[in-house]
Amino acid sequence: MKQAELAGILAFLNGAEQLKQTLRSAHTSNGRQESTAEHTWRLCLMVMLFEKQFSDIDMLKLLKMCIIHDLGEAISGDIAAVDQIEGHDKGAQERTDLLQLMAPLPQDLQDEILLLWDEYEHASSPEAMMQKPLISWKPCYSTRKA
Repeated sequence: MKQAELAGILAFLNGAEQLKQTLRSAHTSNGRQESTAEHTWRLCLMVMLFEKQFSDIDMLKLLKMCIIHDLGEAISGDIAAVDQIEGHDKGAQERTDLLQLMAPLPQDLQDEILLLWDEYEHASSPEAMMQKPLISWKPCYSTRKA
């Protein structure tokens, strides 16, 4: 790996780290607002735990989609469904933000992430169609205490 590629990856990771402070409209079981990083971690954990139930799904691809689906929130934050403005294309904004965040990455990584994100956004693969309901289920589940 060339030094410039490594520097680009590190710059991307530094930008993506903002997801630890990016708060979402969903709350944790103790009532505090959840960060995008926490949301992503829990979604990935759910996928791992249900792996045996979905043997026809490419789990690595699904996990990658889970990891990257909200990366754009590092730039503009989370827009809750109730706060979305009619006529404003949330997906287009998230894609623009993702492109900005990925700019330092080597082109092959940008291409891979964007392809996965587009599949997720358009639910154009079995993995993307599996991820969408898990995302919807997770906020409902996380608000319930054991």
